[in-house]
Amino acid sequence: MKTFKTIIVLMSLVSILNCSNDGENESSREYITTCYKFVEEGSNLPISGQSVLIHYGYSNILSSQGSTDDDGVWCFEHWNDNGPSAVLYQPWLEDGYFNIPETLPLNGSINTIELIPKSYIRVHVVNVEPSSDNDRIDVSTGFFIDI
Repeated sequence: MKTFKTIIVLMSLVSILNCSNDGENESSREYITTCYKFVEEGSNLPISGQSVLIHYGYSNILSSQGSTDDDGVWCFEHWNDNGPSAVLYQPWLEDGYFNIPETLPLNGSINTIELIPKSYIRVHVVNVEPSSDNDRIDVSTGFFIDI
């Protein structure tokens, strides 16, 4: 009988200790807000109205989407234990910008992402009164992008 009482007391202590440990683990988990501010590199003009889709969490199983406001900012809420970074779903940016980052931090603060906007040059060439039948126009381009 004495052994039975001892076992009950020990089991009670173990369950009390487990409950207190669970409370500590839950208190370290919190809901935080991470924001990204998308700006054009060089001019720092905000990229407003841009759709954003990210995947995050371990193995990128969670997703969040939205669009940037007039200041180029988009925020979302997540648990602080969802991993250190998110993956930006890139096709929405590929048509308009270079140097798209592979990952974005999940740190509960505002992170500024500078993007290089793509530019297009239109060349209109008119060949007026060629000097001979062998008249030729040669257009070549060369660009260096520092990323």
